[in-house]
Amino acid sequence: MSSSRTVLLRDCISLVIDYRGKTPKKLGREWSLAGYRALSARNIKTGQIVQPENVYYADDDLYHAWMKDEVQRGDILITSEAPFGQIYRWNSDEKIVLSQRLFAIRPNNEICDSRYLYYWMCSRSFQEELKNRATGTTVIGLRQPELMKCPVSLPSMETQLRIAGILTSLDAEIANLNLANGHLLEIGQSLFDVKLGLCDSTDGKAGVLSDIAEGNPRRKLSKNAFAKYVDMGSLSTSGSYPDGWNKRSYNGGMRFTNGDTLIARITPCLENGKAAYVNFLDENEVAFGSTEYIVLTGKQGIPNEIMYFLAKNETFVDYLIRHMTGSSGRQRVSVRDALNCPIYIPSDGLLQEIGQKLSEILNAVRANSEQIMKLSQLRDTLLPKLMSGEIDVSKVELPTPPAQTVHANGRLSE
Repeated sequence: MSSSRTVLLRDCISLVIDYRGKTPKKLGREWSLAGYRALSARNIKTGQIVQPENVYYADDDLYHAWMKDEVQRGDILITSEAPFGQIYRWNSDEKIVLSQRLFAIRPNNEICDSRYLYYWMCSRSFQEELKNRATGTTVIGLRQPELMKCPVSLPSMETQLRIAGILTSLDAEIANLNLANGHLLEIGQSLFDVKLGLCDSTDGKAGVLSDIAEGNPRRKLSKNAFAKYVDMGSLSTSGSYPDGWNKRSYNGGMRFTNGDTLIARITPCLENGKAAYVNFLDENEVAFGSTEYIVLTGKQGIPNEIMYFLAKNETFVDYLIRHMTGSSGRQRVSVRDALNCPIYIPSDGLLQEIGQKLSEILNAVRANSEQIMKLSQLRDTLLPKLMSGEIDVSKVELPTPPAQTVHANGRLSE
């Protein structure tokens, strides 16, 4: 980067908050049912808080015994292992506990902008440096002293602010679209739970899921065919659209096409709510994924979209969890048990009416998600160019998009 200097990370920060060895038991206390959230490495995925349902809570006494130094807005959270090297910038006044495999650094604002340092730590250059300094084979980890030795390229504060402004504006658009998707899916789930019920209502004809759905339907994909692959890590716990996919040769796995719903059948992914609705493939395209998926699709005349919202219905998920078998830690539910779930089948007219509304919602989520992917790709393309100085930010007009709000219908407006 032109007119920049290289310093070590330790020279850019004013504080390290590292309480990874602490546990409630060591402090003579226990977790609470409510209070301060205790985030661990499993809750951090670069740029995101994930699995929000899988957190412990600390009461006032435990919080103050644990967090001698408190996390503040602008601090940067880093996972030390499992998963390794995930980065998140804390942009809230919420007080949290830093739990297992997670610590935080506080940038020295006199020489380093917090947002700039966050994006630098997300860059390929910094991430490669982390990997080179990591230790371990089965589980890769990073010692704090090694992290502190990682180099940081520091341009002038003005340049830092301009780079951060460009990237932050893209992330703000992505956040708005994610928020809109969340509202849309909440509306869809409410429609399903209240209007259809299936597992929660006694209105309609008593039956089982196999009366209206097929499980693991036959999809043709030749061995060694090069096709899209969606791994378990790409399934969201809260959204219908996967985080991404890659292409590989097919040599086994669950096959699916547009209109199918993927449900994780293994612990803890099932309990965490991992599922997806497939509407991102080309016409007649067949993709594949983990053998730990159950694939559901509607029988002829049954709207496919219903199956995704069934997969997110609490009563149905509880049924699946109760029917898991196997050793602890590797329990699974079978597609046969899933299809035997008791349901009440509403009238065809109601199924079609709600199915149409759910289709519109999932199509809107898909459109937003496609835009999110494009913005993310643009940000990731710009990041190394901005950090290296290939793009001269002094000549770039900073975007100033109008403030956006999300209404109850999930649509963004200016």
